[in-house]
Amino acid sequence: MRRLIVAALGLFLLSGCASAPTSVSEADRSAIKTIAVQSFFGDNIRYEYVGSTVFTNKVATLSVDWNLNGYIRDKLVSELRGRYEIKPALSGYDKGGEGDAIDQAIATLRAAHQPGYVDAYVIVTYSMSNDQISHSNQYLFGMGLYAKGRMFLDPAAAAYTDYYVTVVDGRTFKSLAEVPAGVPADISYNPISAAIGSYRIPFRMLSSSMAVDDINALTPQQRETLRQALVGLIDEALPLALQRIHLLDAQTAAKPQKPSGPHLLRAVTVADVTRIRSAGLSTICRPRRPPLTTISSSVLALASTKVRRRLRAPSGLMPPTT
Repeated sequence: MRRLIVAALGLFLLSGCASAPTSVSEADRSAIKTIAVQSFFGDNIRYEYVGSTVFTNKVATLSVDWNLNGYIRDKLVSELRGRYEIKPALSGYDKGGEGDAIDQAIATLRAAHQPGYVDAYVIVTYSMSNDQISHSNQYLFGMGLYAKGRMFLDPAAAAYTDYYVTVVDGRTFKSLAEVPAGVPADISYNPISAAIGSYRIPFRMLSSSMAVDDINALTPQQRETLRQALVGLIDEALPLALQRIHLLDAQTAAKPQKPSGPHLLRAVTVADVTRIRSAGLSTICRPRRPPLTTISSSVLALASTKVRRRLRAPSGLMPPTT
């Protein structure tokens, strides 16, 4: 058993060492003046239903015409314009189906443009991750609707997005950096996720009525609810991904829209090594220590109905009252 654990750990470390950088180097970034952006999502929304047993799991797709590729492309342009010169990448691109992964997307760019057309491409491609919503043994893929059956309780439902943002060298068509889209792990929603990693995939909890037997049976109102949730998740996580990959500084990123809905975090400034916190900020995971106090007796202590005279009274720095 010990040998198996050591071997598994070795494979994990090797795979981590072989992965692409998660941020563009300062030298590469300084050389980037022109950028072309493109989203390689398809037009299918995935439905992942996790039942109480493996025999009740369901996976389905819903074909929609929401132009999410165009929305992501426009969002990238709005975030990067001003710092970089933006050029068109693939006009009229419409992959359809499930979309492209990173290697397929880079091959498409290589076939469409000569080396040096731009200094770099910024592309968005689908990804696949383990279930970070309810921590089942299922996997989430691309954009979609998630539902989890719960015994004696109403099912849980959530909209989610799972994708990579990749910076591609415009001359060699090699990946300079890849980062999965994510938001800071919310300890108030799931302490396990916060303990495992700093980021989780973007998701937003929805009404239990969204956990349907057939995703194609969603009403027009439910479809619009899902579309708005996915757009909100893009608005929240995409600018943060551009900061994490070092294409944007926190100061130059566009101000995100005010989020809504349960368990949805505001976009925050995050550094690679340590979380940047404003002065005086206190969180439930890193609370500020109370002021140091000493307990002593005093004959001059004022009498009160709680402490009375000559009993122990606090002295020293006292926290402000609110």
